[in-house]
Amino acid sequence: MKKILMVLVSILIAISFSGIAGAVSYSFEDNIDDWYGADFVYLDEDLDISNVIFDSVTGITSVGTPYRYVHNINSQVDFDAGHLVTDANLSVGFVGADIAEFSFRYGGDGSGWLLGDWNNNENVRFKLDGGAWTQLGEVDNGEAIADLVLDIGLLNDNGRLAVKIDVYNALGTGDIGLDYSYLSGHAAAPVPEPATMLLLGSGLVGLAVTSRKKIFKKK
Repeated sequence: MKKILMVLVSILIAISFSGIAGAVSYSFEDNIDDWYGADFVYLDEDLDISNVIFDSVTGITSVGTPYRYVHNINSQVDFDAGHLVTDANLSVGFVGADIAEFSFRYGGDGSGWLLGDWNNNENVRFKLDGGAWTQLGEVDNGEAIADLVLDIGLLNDNGRLAVKIDVYNALGTGDIGLDYSYLSGHAAAPVPEPATMLLLGSGLVGLAVTSRKKIFKKK
């Protein structure tokens, strides 16, 4: 009876080991929402890519496009220990779209007219880690969010995701506010395969039975 009980306990231990093996998963997130000390940064097609201009009156910081920034999750995912990203999503929020660009010219006689360089379309595109441009299309007025499902290989390569965002229209007057960039997903630690754990459990069961037989023989 004691032998049967011991075998059953050993089997339960083996099963519990194999159950634990498949449950080592955790989440990560990296949120960028502080741009030069402001709530958002203005992407301006009129500016050179290296320009960063701060307006002391409005408190708005404008940068040239394409604008580049980097997400880094190395402090959350232990890649050196063999951990890997299993899924990832990037949400990018925009504000202040569809702002009209126009100019007004006065004639020599005091008359005025509106020039034909008005365009309120803000087309946005992005590229990740130096890949090809992907079009998001026109971003509507007010707040807009672009949700992107990522290729996990981009993160598993070095734990970083370089993002480049561009805004444009047909007249070269595109501008839009970049509110936040939120990277999230799940990662998993390396674990033995369930079959390996069951084999280990079976070995423990056999060892327990053999040891028990030796004890009975001595008695």
